[in-house]
Amino acid sequence: MTGGSAIILFFLRLVNAKKFFANQFKNPPRGTVNFKPGKFGSQFLTEGWTVEGFDVLTIKNRASPSSEHIVFFHGGAYVVEASAIHRRIVKAFVLKHGFTVTFIDYPKAPEHTFETTHRVILEAYQDILMRNLNDDIFFFGDSAGGGLALAFLQVLRDRKGIPMPKKTVLMSPWVDVTMENKKIVEYESKDPILTVDGLIAPGKMYAGSGNAKNPLISPIYGDLSGLGPIQAFTGTNEILYPDCIDLADKLEQASGSSVELIIEPGMIHDWIIMPTDESKKTIRQMAEFCRK
Repeated sequence: MTGGSAIILFFLRLVNAKKFFANQFKNPPRGTVNFKPGKFGSQFLTEGWTVEGFDVLTIKNRASPSSEHIVFFHGGAYVVEASAIHRRIVKAFVLKHGFTVTFIDYPKAPEHTFETTHRVILEAYQDILMRNLNDDIFFFGDSAGGGLALAFLQVLRDRKGIPMPKKTVLMSPWVDVTMENKKIVEYESKDPILTVDGLIAPGKMYAGSGNAKNPLISPIYGDLSGLGPIQAFTGTNEILYPDCIDLADKLEQASGSSVELIIEPGMIHDWIIMPTDESKKTIRQMAEFCRK
């Protein structure tokens, strides 16, 4: 952990970030519009449309559009809208690493549950494929977005006829909203952001009347075979570390799937959102994985 990350970790504990995020999950803000075309400067070329009223936005480097195309599922416990920090990550993928990125503003709980979310992202993904026929598609998701990406991979595998991405990258994926892993309690005190109770509540809202162990909600309970190459990141100071380890173990045993697990000692949940050297390094590792 670099000095910058250590300072941020100290600050998060000082301001009681756990309480802040728990409140955000209970009362998620709306109308933040962080992924409107006007939020991107003249260096970017954007194309937007809607699916059932939900925004989909493709962002390209105006000077050199790329056919290497990342579909981005953002984190936020299935209840919080994408942040300006997520926009910073997208800009890095586009300008520094030469990718095209499409952001899906998928339906959030409590207004919507997983059924609506999956219906919208399926239609949005089909639109993306039709609009970009010759592109190489990759999935990227952070936190809850990582869980959504993994669940959606299983949907695509089972539907047949719809191309799957070449590779998938999962950043601190939330793959079990039940939070029943008994090892999690060992990491709750290490995590400066998240708590078990704070995550159980939005998980229940996202599940609605459905079983929280439905693979569409908690993809670790699904069939993990045939999902292709996956890269997953987790830190030893995050509450989801035990589930990420279990996920990697299951992927290693699943035919037609492979996993490159990267464990960062001392790092916290979803550290890619922090403006640090580790974040830049992780984005670079993701780009290299997609291309190698």
